Amino acid sequence: MVEALHIVGLLCSLLSVALSNIGILIQKYSTQVESHKPLWRRWRLWAGVALNIGSEITLSTTALALAPLALIAPTGGFGIIFNAFLARYGCVCGQKEVLTGFDWAATILLCTGITLIVASGPGSTEATAKPSLSELPARMGQPALIAVYAVAVGAISGWMLLTKLAVLKRWRPSSSSITTTICASATSAMIGCASVISLRIVVIALPDWVVNGVPPPPVSWPALPFMVIFGWLQLYLLNVALTSGQAMFAIPMYLSLICVFISIAAGILFDEFEALVRELSPGEGPSPLYAFMYVGGLVLVLCALAALAFSQKLKAARQRKLTQEEEQHAKMGAANRPRLAQVAPACAPDDALSPRLAQVAPACAPDDALSPTLSPSNLHVQGEAPFQTTFTFPGGAPKQTETRIWD
Repeated sequence: MVEALHIVGLLCSLLSVALSNIGILIQKYSTQVESHKPLWRRWRLWAGVALNIGSEITLSTTALALAPLALIAPTGGFGIIFNAFLARYGCVCGQKEVLTGFDWAATILLCTGITLIVASGPGSTEATAKPSLSELPARMGQPALIAVYAVAVGAISGWMLLTKLAVLKRWRPSSSSITTTICASATSAMIGCASVISLRIVVIALPDWVVNGVPPPPVSWPALPFMVIFGWLQLYLLNVALTSGQAMFAIPMYLSLICVFISIAAGILFDEFEALVRELSPGEGPSPLYAFMYVGGLVLVLCALAALAFSQKLKAARQRKLTQEEEQHAKMGAANRPRLAQVAPACAPDDALSPRLAQVAPACAPDDALSPTLSPSNLHVQGEAPFQTTFTFPGGAPKQTETRIWD
């Protein structure tokens, strides 16, 4: 039954998600206007970091202490929708992003997948909401959990080496490519997952220690230092992801992968995958419905992220095409910029031809009226060649050509 404290915890979680999204968007804006400044002078970056970390430490911790995970976990989907509205209407720093119908459909699909994962997967029941830490040492040694952490450590280390070692530069993706956005978001989400699990351990251990006098097991002691030390690496990787991609792609990628990684790691660590096969109602046998919902949610999340990546790729291609067209037009305009040039006739080398088309009176034929013949055949434009107008002088006057370049 939902109690008053549960509602307070849910509101704290919603507010934390909203403030975290605003902080991330401020960090995104900082990458656009402050990248040339030293790190310590990027006040927008530090404001976004402070807002993000502050909301997680205060509001998220309060939410985890007051409400079960089954109630507050779906707020991750709210964060993705909230980010979409903020990015679309430029509510943070006035930075707007164009969202197509395809983007909105992928966002809704992503939120649906996240909701299915958190509603049916690990931590979705009261029985697994607050696991005991007495069995934590044994659970930390599970082969499945060791394999998960080994993959995460390998992925994070490999990505950092690829981006920092000069010898691997030939394989390094562009700083603005989709590959960089995906890899930076995924590695940042891995560290974020470990931070959330560490925070959960701290939230469980501290009350037992303070209220009941039960000290936490030694294996849980690194939880708090881990959050402090590796939290900066998480923020760095998130900043790389925000720099390389649009907020409409990088932030949903980061938030959704955190939810997926947390469900997998917490499910193994706290034996919460047992909740995937449970009774639908008292007295009935176990049903695999929640297992199908969980797998279906994972599939929807992956499909939605692939759709957002495809959409960003199309937008990037259109932007490159527009940029190339603008550069081409600028070059053509510079090449065809009008310049005045005159070629003096051979019969009057010292006299310059009048630039007016109404009358031309060369010194060699003072009594002859000039009848300029203007026809389309006299005007030639080929590449960078000038416009040429040929004037024929009657009465035996020699044919003269005056070359002009017209605007």
